[in-house]
Amino acid sequence: MINKSMLSRPQKLTFPYGWCGHIPFVSWLVETMRPATIVELGTHSGNSYFAICQAVLENGTGSKCYAVDTWQGDEHAGSYSENVFNEVNAWNRQYFAAFSNLLRMTFDQANQYFSESSVNLLHIDGLHTYEAVKHDFESWQPKLADDAIVIFHDTNVHERDFGVWQLWDELKDKYPSFEFLHSHGLGVLFVGEKSHSLFDRLNSLGEPALIRSTFSRLGELITLREEAHNQIQHIQNESYNHISMLEAAKQTLEKANVQLQTQIQELSSDNELYIKRIQDDKHVRDMLSGHVQALETGYHSKNGRVYELENEINRILNTRSWKVTKPLRFVFRVLRGQQKDTILQLKCEARKVAKKLYYKAPHKHREKLLSVAFKVRPSWFTSHPQFLSSKALAISEFEDNEKLVLIDSLSDKINIQPGNIAVHCHIFYSDLIDEFYDQLNKMPFKFDVYVSVTSKEAKERCELAFKRIINVGIVDVRVVPNRGRDIAPIFAEFGNNLKRYDYFCHIQTKKSLYNEGKTSGWREYLINGLFGSQDNLKRIFKAFVDNPSLGIIYPQAYCMVPYLAFSWLANRQQGEELCARMGIACPEGYFNFPAGSMFWARQEALAPLFNLNLGWNDFPEESGQTDGTTAHAIERLLGVVPQALNYGALIIKDTEVESNSTFRWDLQYFPRSIDSIKHQISDKHKKVIAFDIFDTLLVRPLLHPDHTKKIIAEQLSDKEAELYLKTRHPAESSARNRAGRDIGMNEIYSELIEYFDVSEELANKFREIEEQVEIASVSARVDMLDIYEFAKAIDKKIIIVSDMFLSVDTLETMLTRNGFSGWDRLYVSSAEGKRKDTGELYAQLLSDYGISGEEMIMFGDNERSDIQLPFDRFNIPSTHIIRATDLALHIPEYSRLAKKAYHADLNRELTFGLILRKNLNRAGDFSVDNLKLYSSNAYQIGYNLAGPLLASFSEWLRTTAKQSNICDLYFLAREGKIIKDAYDKWCHGAPDYAHSHYLILSRRAVNVPNVSSLDDVLNIAKSTFFANTLEMFLRERYGLVLNHEKLNQIYARGYWNKGKLVEIQNEDVSEIKPLLEFIMTDILNESEAEKEGLLKYLSEESFLNSAHKAVVDVGYSGTIQKALIKIVEDRVDGLYMATSESVNKGLSKNSKAYGCFIEGANPVHSDDSLLLRQSFELEKLLSSNDTQIVKYDIDDSGQLSPVFKKQRPEELLTKEMRLELQRGCLDFIEDASEIRNNLYPKFKPSLSLADSLYSEFIFSCNKRENDFVKKMTLDDDYCGRGLVN
Repeated sequence: MINKSMLSRPQKLTFPYGWCGHIPFVSWLVETMRPATIVELGTHSGNSYFAICQAVLENGTGSKCYAVDTWQGDEHAGSYSENVFNEVNAWNRQYFAAFSNLLRMTFDQANQYFSESSVNLLHIDGLHTYEAVKHDFESWQPKLADDAIVIFHDTNVHERDFGVWQLWDELKDKYPSFEFLHSHGLGVLFVGEKSHSLFDRLNSLGEPALIRSTFSRLGELITLREEAHNQIQHIQNESYNHISMLEAAKQTLEKANVQLQTQIQELSSDNELYIKRIQDDKHVRDMLSGHVQALETGYHSKNGRVYELENEINRILNTRSWKVTKPLRFVFRVLRGQQKDTILQLKCEARKVAKKLYYKAPHKHREKLLSVAFKVRPSWFTSHPQFLSSKALAISEFEDNEKLVLIDSLSDKINIQPGNIAVHCHIFYSDLIDEFYDQLNKMPFKFDVYVSVTSKEAKERCELAFKRIINVGIVDVRVVPNRGRDIAPIFAEFGNNLKRYDYFCHIQTKKSLYNEGKTSGWREYLINGLFGSQDNLKRIFKAFVDNPSLGIIYPQAYCMVPYLAFSWLANRQQGEELCARMGIACPEGYFNFPAGSMFWARQEALAPLFNLNLGWNDFPEESGQTDGTTAHAIERLLGVVPQALNYGALIIKDTEVESNSTFRWDLQYFPRSIDSIKHQISDKHKKVIAFDIFDTLLVRPLLHPDHTKKIIAEQLSDKEAELYLKTRHPAESSARNRAGRDIGMNEIYSELIEYFDVSEELANKFREIEEQVEIASVSARVDMLDIYEFAKAIDKKIIIVSDMFLSVDTLETMLTRNGFSGWDRLYVSSAEGKRKDTGELYAQLLSDYGISGEEMIMFGDNERSDIQLPFDRFNIPSTHIIRATDLALHIPEYSRLAKKAYHADLNRELTFGLILRKNLNRAGDFSVDNLKLYSSNAYQIGYNLAGPLLASFSEWLRTTAKQSNICDLYFLAREGKIIKDAYDKWCHGAPDYAHSHYLILSRRAVNVPNVSSLDDVLNIAKSTFFANTLEMFLRERYGLVLNHEKLNQIYARGYWNKGKLVEIQNEDVSEIKPLLEFIMTDILNESEAEKEGLLKYLSEESFLNSAHKAVVDVGYSGTIQKALIKIVEDRVDGLYMATSESVNKGLSKNSKAYGCFIEGANPVHSDDSLLLRQSFELEKLLSSNDTQIVKYDIDDSGQLSPVFKKQRPEELLTKEMRLELQRGCLDFIEDASEIRNNLYPKFKPSLSLADSLYSEFIFSCNKRENDFVKKMTLDDDYCGRGLVN
């Protein structure tokens, strides 16, 4: 009967320890009993409660725990500060929030939230007077389950009006009981009948005295351990005080020494003065000689005093206490900000020693040593690949990229020749011929080999070796020019040959010697991925055969390849020209391709490249180029062309350095911290910090920066817009070519006037609107503003540099309005006539400041002009900032919606752009939540989902009300509260909107007053009701609470069987109809009483007087709308997010019902809309913290007296989550309003995007459980389900 919990060590104890002696017993009790619901009355600092919670957690009992306390103290516990509750709350949230709830209220208030027979373990430890404890026990007794146990603390205290002992004496003989006498006493009362077996189990442990002694000793150990710990703390504090005294003494001595030295210096000065005077006047010299002698005597005396003080200091320094406390003094100096240089030196020495130890250690231990080093000193390893891997975000939680595939997960069941196969090998390094032979010899199918080499010797060796390969057919080896690297031979030499095959592979002897071996191992990694084994090759061809739309297969990017490589870098011009020749779109941003140019491909998927018929002259001779050649452009097009032809790519996942991002963002970008960036800036050798502007310091809510032109066009007439869009870009290009340098707005608009036949007046209008839109479109990238301010604070020279046509004045306005100031110089290409992307602007910058590239850092988003070019040409280190659009297009949870928004109208683009600006515009400190469109973070769900839903719905409400001449909108409780708040915020500053009102109603509150016939009664009953008690059905549907006499009549006459549950499905009320007929009079009486109150409430809300009114709600069948029409006998329209097929059934008085997203069960904006099919989650999102209205009574004074339902503890616990969601929602609407008011006056948040966002949210919840949705509860008593989550 002894269990492990008896020996559990509590995680947290707080003085006083009066209860701690009982922790072993209560831990034993929780493990043995496994109670479903535990309630503690009186928690104070939480010693008892957290011991209970710890036992629940460690034993997995599944218990729900509730701590009830006002946390204000009482006459026995004394009063205590708010800090007590704050500490308890913080500990609870950190460790036990999943099952533990703090109810900050009186015991009587909490009592109302617990149903009868629901509490299994009750701990009473509140005010200890006899009357208080008795009241607590008796008031909570009805809540006790049939297996309940009640614990009373302080049963052995007979002083200070404590009366627990007195009540215990009364109760212990009424129920099985057991009392512990130690730690002020603990009475255990086995109240429930089913708890008696546990009483027997406790007694089976031995004699009562032995049981008491055992638990007393175990409790004593806990208390002694805690007291010993505190004593140690006290001794340490005393030591610290002693050290502080010694430090103070030393400082006093040092100060005295300084004063003496000052006096000595002063005396020396006096001596010099006297000597000068003596030289001028011999008589004075004779008179003062005696004085000088006296001063010298004093000088020697004071020197003697200094010597004594120094000896005293040395004596103190040599004492044992001073030496023993040396480490602590060092710590204190560090804490005070001293010893900075010493710490730096110690770090350097420690790093050297650690490095020596690492390389002396055997290889088998090095991985463990690295792991320890990563934890102890992470800042030393920020570029180490294994460190990056260990720090990578758990990207598998947010990215499920179908292109990345584990090769071993594919089938290798293929025993036929899949088609004609060729392999092209480019062998530049002949020492690797044997390696290639070994790999090619693993081919399980017949294939031909085409080999390009650079010497006759290599040709002979290849022919000799490759003809011995088992399944080889043709072996064609040719000596080729050293042009176009490994790419040119594919097309210029073997193009016509390779066109004949169904599949071909390209591999090469890659060494990448130019980067000092940083990518060593790259070749081996790629070739092993493409060959490796016969099974591997079978899997590759099985994939091709099974999927005719699969165009190319290649390994994931090698771990040392920077993610920047997956953009065009220096190859855009060649890429654009080749794409134009092939007639395919040239991609922007990031795209996948076989980095290292090794792959297997279906020949048809690369046919456009072969059809270019490239020759050797299309490729430049090799002269050490590392980028910017035709070959580098084609390498990227190997991934682009298949996609353009609608072929898919299969990327073989790296299993050594795992990454779930094809670009390895999870290893290279997402782990980056803001602190690490600041650390780089702090380097004393860095004199200048340079920042790009757009997408670095400032961001737009657009997915493509050039789409500002669309916004400008929307503010022009159709004819003007057509002219602007037709001429604006050509004018800029023409002006730049004409000037032969970069140009600005003056040159662009002069070009428009002079060469494009645009009038000066119209050109000035275009320019004015363009500048206004550009200024209004930007906002600060928040973390970059923080980094910028940090650089300012440590006195770095700040330069802002941008390739931009806007004027310096305009850019300064943009920057200062968004919080950027204090830069040293602003370099703008339009003013300087030089650009970053040519390198000229960097050269001027370095010359102006007289610095080398190593002495500055560049921050920017452009992979070429901000990162690659300044480093390659000037050795300028840089920090890259990825654009939010690029992240969104390649993070799967965002990508589907991002791709649609990228090519959609402005409304959809701007709506989605706000979400990206909020979540993905980060330079570092990414969390998994940032990279999810929907995490369990309530604020994020509010901003990303509820915000777009209600912003678009609010605009729909505004326009629909205007079109229908509706004057007043009445938002129905409870979902209507947040909808009204959203509507009011959106309409602030908007023209022509209907007045809003909040109407506190419920189905129950309007249905009962409307009852006048049996048909009315039966119609109310027809709504679906899940199996529940008769009492609940009558109370929720008709407001009836029948007494026992009436219920007994019902049972006696056979209208219903006692204990039988009521269930209504498919409007079948045949079983309940006789009962409803029997209680018809009771229902009518209740209806008449409630109708008067409801009409009075509607009158006070001006509902009866509105000329044209409509109710607003989530949906669906218009129950409350129809009830209001009937009760006020007037037209009432309904505006809903979604309406069902039955919404128009029963409408009268020419009333109408409108559905925004779904109308009459038919989707309006998206065919796959889930707003109606999955409406329960929508109601969770929009539910408020208000209690539900039951009815409106009128009191004796004629005043309205609303009756509300009481909220249960589970509902109260979600209050903060709802508030956070609502805050996020309203923040989105605030941001959307700013777009409309300042940037794009015609902006209407996209209804289609909002609908799609909701569908994506439902898909994500189905894919993985969302804690927010799981925790959020709704009251569905009306349908018999109670609280539902």
